[in-house]
Amino acid sequence: MDSLAAQGVRRVAVVRLFLDGRSFLHQTEYFLGLRGDPPAELLLHSHGGGHAHGASHDGSHEGPGPLRHPLTVALSEKGLMEADAVGGILASGVRALSVAPADESVLVLAHGTGDDAENARWIEAMEHHAGALRALGFHAVRVETLREDWPGPRAEAERRIRSFVEAETRAG
Repeated sequence: MDSLAAQGVRRVAVVRLFLDGRSFLHQTEYFLGLRGDPPAELLLHSHGGGHAHGASHDGSHEGPGPLRHPLTVALSEKGLMEADAVGGILASGVRALSVAPADESVLVLAHGTGDDAENARWIEAMEHHAGALRALGFHAVRVETLREDWPGPRAEAERRIRSFVEAETRAG
């Protein structure tokens, strides 16, 4: 941010690309210096050999702190699942892969959340966008979340996903 300020930039727009606008919002605001209170849990993603996803934050701040800068920061707060264009984007991508929609099935799969109510909200939003796929005449369109970071919900999600894939495979 210092290099931007040195170039005369006074305002920065940060567009967050998360399915859910709530995802990492507090953490993002904290790191951008938009709020002083760190989130109860910092989620750090390691890109090397270590696994830092889901690392707890115990109040003794470890790692990078908030950025200090003189810029005005505009931050998007809505998630992709709230964008009307998502259905068209899904339909465009699937249409490009499709050969015979009436004979094909589509699985729309997202990461999901650990909280059942929040995950249900994700599924509902994804179902809304899946309407654009259903309008293309596919044999079946299914929306699921894998919930891969939560063993119990993940096992159930894997069961539903496998069941769908097996049933659609048998159907041809």
